[in-house]
Amino acid sequence: MNANGKARGSGKARGGRRHEGDGSGGEHLGPGPTWRYPQLPPSGALRIAPVAFESTASYLNRLADAYRVEVPRLLDGIGIELHGPGGRTGTGPTAPRTEIHLDTEARGRLVVFTRIPHDHLAHALPRLITASPGPSRPPRRTEATGTDDKDTARRQTAGARVRVLDTDERPVRACPVCVRCRTRGADDVAWTYPPADRMWCPRHRYWASEPRLPGPLDTGALPEIGLAYRSHRRLARHCEGTAAHTWAAAITTRWYDRGHHLARRWQQRLGWLTAGNPALTASDGGVSAVLLARTVVTYPETVALARALTTLPHRVPRDTPHEARYARRHTRALEHIAGHLELPRLVVPPDDLLWARLHHHGSA
Repeated sequence: MNANGKARGSGKARGGRRHEGDGSGGEHLGPGPTWRYPQLPPSGALRIAPVAFESTASYLNRLADAYRVEVPRLLDGIGIELHGPGGRTGTGPTAPRTEIHLDTEARGRLVVFTRIPHDHLAHALPRLITASPGPSRPPRRTEATGTDDKDTARRQTAGARVRVLDTDERPVRACPVCVRCRTRGADDVAWTYPPADRMWCPRHRYWASEPRLPGPLDTGALPEIGLAYRSHRRLARHCEGTAAHTWAAAITTRWYDRGHHLARRWQQRLGWLTAGNPALTASDGGVSAVLLARTVVTYPETVALARALTTLPHRVPRDTPHEARYARRHTRALEHIAGHLELPRLVVPPDDLLWARLHHHGSA
């Protein structure tokens, strides 16, 4: 009983609705509307962790191998339809020749199945997110059926598309020892997109190799690679480090192909690298070891040149005549670069790419 002498249970129930036949005279309204989202797949029994900078196709291939199925069957089991080459028939797409792009709904289903948070997956798989997802809105409930009018459409949008990669955009093979440690011995092959300053493994001294090689390159006989790696890591924190390294890589590549300046040093380094990696001379496709090992052979000089380009002298002595300032800046820039490359002097032909960089910087 309350203060007015009425029972607590009479009238409209607290937090409820009036129903017919309860003596209150109200009509039956039924339960309120509820949001019905598409049914998500169950979580997988295995927890397969991705490798840092791994391609999405490589991770899905390793995930399918763990469950002993093909990639199309794995994705179909979690409600994702695969489109593109090898998506419906065969064993599906394989890394590193192809990449798999998932839409927003497919990424959500993959997160539930792998039991890995979306932020962790997106951080480890740089190609997982190809477009920014739209705003999240609850689906509307239709009056006739009482179900979500977008339920079927949302299920159909859970899809993935296979894209064939060009040679210059394919991922590289990661350090096999690191992959075995990361996967607890389950795998030793993973294809990644590491940045330019992460191509070398400082713990196991492996250089990430391109797909034309059967495995990463062992650089244990080249201690200068480790010194260049640490210098490159410091350079990456410079505001102009990335641009300078891009210029330096293009310049040293042309020097390497034409046999300029550092040819003797690079030939000696190539011999040591080939001695420790017989796969360089046994590669298929008729590609020579000179081409396959070009990036790692020129890496120390590329980093040294990039550091020189970020610290070029800007000024000349005040007593220098105005007509001689251009030649003085030219001489000081070449002396500065030669010192970083450990050369007594540097003579650059007129058509060298280094002149374009110096003119772009304003030092020549």
